[in-house]
Amino acid sequence: MKGLYVIWGDTDYIDKFIDAGIDNLMIAFYNLPSGEPNMTYMDSYERNVEIATRYKGKVRISMIPLWMRSWAPVPDDQQMIVGGIKRKLTPCPTNKKFIDSRLDSCLDLFNKGLVQDVYWDLEPYGLSEDYLDIFRGEIKCGCATCASLSFNDQWKIHTDYLKSKFSPIINNGQLCSEEWYTFSRYPNNVFYLDGQTYDKIPEWRNTILRELHVLLRKIRMRIGWLPTYRFPGINLKTAAGCFVEIFNSMDNYINYLKYTQKKLGVYDGYWIYTQKMFSKYSKIPETEIEQIRSNYGYYETRMIDEVDPNFFSKLKGM
Repeated sequence: MKGLYVIWGDTDYIDKFIDAGIDNLMIAFYNLPSGEPNMTYMDSYERNVEIATRYKGKVRISMIPLWMRSWAPVPDDQQMIVGGIKRKLTPCPTNKKFIDSRLDSCLDLFNKGLVQDVYWDLEPYGLSEDYLDIFRGEIKCGCATCASLSFNDQWKIHTDYLKSKFSPIINNGQLCSEEWYTFSRYPNNVFYLDGQTYDKIPEWRNTILRELHVLLRKIRMRIGWLPTYRFPGINLKTAAGCFVEIFNSMDNYINYLKYTQKKLGVYDGYWIYTQKMFSKYSKIPETEIEQIRSNYGYYETRMIDEVDPNFFSKLKGM
């Protein structure tokens, strides 16, 4: 995988990425078709369909739906109940209506031949205490359907239904959760789109630790083993996310992409994550830029043409 994560799609730059060898467009379908509660901050569903249509047959098109959207409360009959309290931003994991609402538009585009892969984004963007993160902790629902079920029973219903939905799709997977039970939801090739690799190559001790973590996760999933639990083996692949704006040198960034390619057996590809440098339509707010800058020490706000006019030739040279 040599992927490009597309948030605010700018075809002028996408064309250049494809010419330079990118073979997978990973389009963030955070909005649903018109008529659903949507937000103007992200590209519309219809705009994303336009981009997918433009590049159909030229590269692999992957769809990134968002599991939970902070601007769209879960319908009352689909909410999770914990401690006797309905959580208006948390869906019951066994509720098939909610899963259908998030996936049917993806499967429609798959059936039309417009997208090939579907990867969940499980990050809880901007969500409050009404959202319980079921992908980072074994949380049991107490609704009428689930009250008599154990966590494992609930998750089996969730898993079996997702597998039936995803069964025609060759590559499935997710961002932002490493819990074994979340990987068990997919029927075919399972990719973990790793965001722990966003930054530069760390000093050698931490590099070894990071690579060992990735390898052990793969081995553990393959043999189906946890210290306290056995589960069906999962053939897990890992693609390294590489966040371009936090690099103060594009030569260093290209070297980082090369590093991920050399680590065969550890990484099964990379995906370029970009918010600003490759789109004239970026809406990233200054407050978020400052937060990222404080976390990583740097954030490039200029367009790539000004930062490094030779970037795409360097990418192609890889």
